[in-house]
Amino acid sequence: MSHGRSVHPNAPLTVEGRRRMVQCVTGHGWSVTATAERFQVDPKTVRKWRDRWLVEGESGLVDRSCRPHRSPSRTPR
Repeated sequence: MSHGRSVHPNAPLTVEGRRRMVQCVTGHGWSVTATAERFQVDPKTVRKWRDRWLVEGESGLVDRSCRPHRSPSRTPR
């Protein structure tokens, strides 16, 4: 599943790492805090990826663009 972008060099988790992290919480019954400690990320990060996975499945674990969907105050060309 290639999406045309490489993984950010400072990204703590790849898609596979996110899958494993989510599995700890949803499949093995780990707490969010214990999972965050294990993967050395903030609990907020664990909740974000868990929630995306619960709603979207595997596709929720893929990186998204941080570009805004709209720019209402954008200057004209």
